[in-house]
Amino acid sequence: SPLKRKAAANATAADLVYLAVYDEIDAKIDALDTNRESERYNLPEFYEVNTAGEKMGAPWTRAIYVAEDCEKDDVMGTPRLEACYNLLEALMKVVHGGAETVWHDMVGTFHADVREGYELTTADEEKLTGAIDDFLNGLRRVIRTEGIDLEKLPGQVIDPSALFNVAVKLICATTQIPYSILIGSDRGDVGKTEESRQWAGVIKERRRQFADPLVRTMIERLVDYGILPAVDVDEIELIWKPIIELSDLERADLAEARGRAVSAVSTG
Repeated sequence: SPLKRKAAANATAADLVYLAVYDEIDAKIDALDTNRESERYNLPEFYEVNTAGEKMGAPWTRAIYVAEDCEKDDVMGTPRLEACYNLLEALMKVVHGGAETVWHDMVGTFHADVREGYELTTADEEKLTGAIDDFLNGLRRVIRTEGIDLEKLPGQVIDPSALFNVAVKLICATTQIPYSILIGSDRGDVGKTEESRQWAGVIKERRRQFADPLVRTMIERLVDYGILPAVDVDEIELIWKPIIELSDLERADLAEARGRAVSAVSTG
C-alpha cells in the first residue's frame, strides 16, 4: 500500500522496519504514471519486487528508483558494462586462446606419411584416424602405426601478453580505472601512487554527482513520510570517509607546509 504522509510532530523512526536494495531483475517496473498533469508523468508508478522468491507489488512511494546515464528519458539507464563488454569478451578470447595454443603445441601436430609401396586400405585409414583422435583428445600417449611414418610438425607459441595489455588498457580507458588499480601493483604499493590519486579523484567526483543527490533524495523521502523529523535537506552536509589516508609523516609535512603559509601571510 502507498505510504501516508505524517506531520513533523508525529515523526518516528520506529515506522521504518527495514531497507533493501534490489537490482533491475528483482524490481521490474510494473506500471508508469500516465497522467500528463502529474509531476511524476512517465515515471515508475508501481514495481513488481521479487524478494526471497516471493513477488509482490510496491508503489513508488516505497522505492527510490536509480537509473544512470539516461539518454531518452529518466527511466531507462545505460548498463554499467555496456561500454567495455566487448573488450571483456576480447580479453577472455586472448586468455583462453593463449591457453588453447599452449595445449595444442604441447600435444603437437603430426604429418602422416605413407611409406612407398604400402597400400592404405579404408579400414586401416579409419583405424589410424581413430588412434590419432585418441592421442590428441584423450589420455593415450602412444600411436601404433604400420607402413606409416608420423612426423611432429614444429609449432610456435605466441606470447599473448601484448594483446592482453592492450585489451586491459582499453578497458581502463572506458571505465576510467587506472591500470595499477584494476590489475594491482607487483609491489603492492598502489596506495600512494599518482594513478591511485587520480582514481580517488574519480571516486570523489562520483560521490558528488551521483551519491550525494541519492542520499539527499533518501533523506527527503524519509522526512516527507514522517520517518525523520522535518529538516532542510539542502542544509545537510554530507561527509565521506577519505579515500586515501595520509601517513603520520605526510600529515606532519602537510602541517609544516600550512604553518609556513600562515607565517608568510602573517608577516606580509
